[in-house]
Amino acid sequence: MKYVLIFIILFLCISNEVIKKEELEFRIVNKSITNGSNIDVELVNNSKKDYYLLLDTTSFYNKLAPFNASEFLQLANIGIKDNYNNVIDLEFKDYQCYNNLEYKNHVKSKNILKIKSNHKVYFSIPFKLRTDINENCWYGYQIQKMKIDRKYFCFLMNVKPDEYLRQKLPMEVKDSLMQMGYELYEKEIISNKVALILR
Repeated sequence: MKYVLIFIILFLCISNEVIKKEELEFRIVNKSITNGSNIDVELVNNSKKDYYLLLDTTSFYNKLAPFNASEFLQLANIGIKDNYNNVIDLEFKDYQCYNNLEYKNHVKSKNILKIKSNHKVYFSIPFKLRTDINENCWYGYQIQKMKIDRKYFCFLMNVKPDEYLRQKLPMEVKDSLMQMGYELYEKEIISNKVALILR
């Protein structure tokens, strides 16, 4: 009987560890992703706190965001990996990109990604393997390194904010978020992986 009781206690402890969830979780809800489609994301808050991420949702739809990173808090990091866990990196070609296009963004609290305790938030991010700004600049994934005999997957990652990222948030926006009861989420979040269909 003593051993049965010990076994039950150990089983319960292990079960609690297995089902323990992160405070914030990203989940890509698409069955698969193709070039030019939207990545639909569910953000879940499993905690008792209201959080915000250093993520400006206006950057999702701004083609110049990667070239004008100082105007945005942080970009939505969409990663690509193959079935051997090799990462396909982004590459940038910038030949006087700003000669033809300029963009100025002012960070506002309404554009910051926020989520209340025990709630879910849904948002979409446009996905392209390559984005052309103009004849002088573009950015995209290094598709020349992708092999035909491998499977590829997309995932979403929110990095742990460092001091540089924290300082990019204007003090008035930070104060406004604090008054609304939101706290900065300071851990990395990595979503599930979803198949990337190359056509």
